[in-house]
Amino acid sequence: MLSSNQLTKNYHQVLQQIDNYRKTHQHSHNITLIAVSKNQPLESIQHLYNLGQKDFGENYLQEAINKINALNPIAQGITWHYIGRI
Repeated sequence: MLSSNQLTKNYHQVLQQIDNYRKTHQHSHNITLIAVSKNQPLESIQHLYNLGQKDFGENYLQEAINKINALNPIAQGITWHYIGRI
């Protein structure tokens, strides 16, 4: 598991890369960053949510349900995405 400092640093680096891409490519305003939360602890997801990340992706239904239920009371603005094969 990454430290909260490293997670914050990585998150801001990705946001900067997206911002740089938007500046050089027209029609790139519709970019959505989906943080893959597969195998990640609730604390890391909550930390990213507190930084402003609202879209998370899971590919195992049971793991997703557990996280959704655990985070729902404190992180109601999350949009969950199913990633991978159905």
